[in-house]
Amino acid sequence: MNLLMRVAAIAMMLHITPAVVLVKRPDAVEALLPGADAYTARDVHLSDVDAHRLHVAVDWSPEDGVLTFYKGKAGSVLVGALEFVRVDTPHGPIEVAVGFTPQGTVRGVIVTRATVEMKPWVLEAVAAGLTNHYQGLKPGDSPGGAAAIASQAGNLAEYIAGEVDKGVARALAAYGAFYNHVRAWRRRRVLQRRRNSFGWRRVYMSMRLKHFGLGMAVLLTTGCPQGERVLGNGGFGIGSSGTPAKDALSFTVQPSNAIATQIITPAIQVTVLDSLGNTDPNFTAAVTIAIRTNPVGGNLSGTTSVTPVNGIASFGDLSIDKAGAGYTLRASVSASPGATAATSSSFTITSQ
Repeated sequence: MNLLMRVAAIAMMLHITPAVVLVKRPDAVEALLPGADAYTARDVHLSDVDAHRLHVAVDWSPEDGVLTFYKGKAGSVLVGALEFVRVDTPHGPIEVAVGFTPQGTVRGVIVTRATVEMKPWVLEAVAAGLTNHYQGLKPGDSPGGAAAIASQAGNLAEYIAGEVDKGVARALAAYGAFYNHVRAWRRRRVLQRRRNSFGWRRVYMSMRLKHFGLGMAVLLTTGCPQGERVLGNGGFGIGSSGTPAKDALSFTVQPSNAIATQIITPAIQVTVLDSLGNTDPNFTAAVTIAIRTNPVGGNLSGTTSVTPVNGIASFGDLSIDKAGAGYTLRASVSASPGATAATSSSFTITSQ
């Protein structure tokens, strides 16, 4: 048996499927560092003590003891920072991008990579509003995305949300360690500059790269004294495909149980979420609702296609004509620019 066959056999036994890109890294960087025109990559080499503290706090240590953060600036103004975190699960790895504001709170979270098996679970969790529950967290806070969507998503979506929780917790802990290191490094830098003024050699360097065509201009800075770096250039080359990440639909008011032929109340609402999990008020393509799970062949009546207002499509006159348990609805967008479809929680239509 050759190596590829062995790897495939092991993956099959462990139920691990190939990884797929959900959101390209450059798109995640642009979304989580909005308005930035220059990006700086900085590696932080943790001491054994700091690495141990990180492991105790979140049961994780970065590979080779190195934290890599990407900072975005608009001119001289700091936009924020970002880290990509990997979480290994029994179903394969999942990668989460966590963006921070200049004030140190979470700006947004994007799941950038998962396996084929986990992809539908991730999409369901995001459609249930998972990423909304991370905004505003700061180092020391505990992510609770899985618990927050438990009543709106299936068991597998809730499970994968727990894995995303782990990634966000690791990013929060890493962010705290990173800025503790930076404060100490700045003190060392002042001392080093004083030594340079007496003729000591300079120990800082930077590198600038430019991507042409549809790419972004990228500034890469080593940001660390020579002798302290163990990686190559430590830079992060960011390209751009020119295709932004799609919005996603989310049932923010789920369908309630109702009587056959009577209007489902309260009005069902579908919200259009951008790649950060925020409501997209500029989305104007019509959202269409249809029955997805139809246990008894019921028919959906009412206004099934609605144009969102401030990112929210409200369906106030829907009804189903046949009694049955286990109905679900599907919300979708067919017109450009499109959005990831969402499935509602199950509900029951009774005869009286």
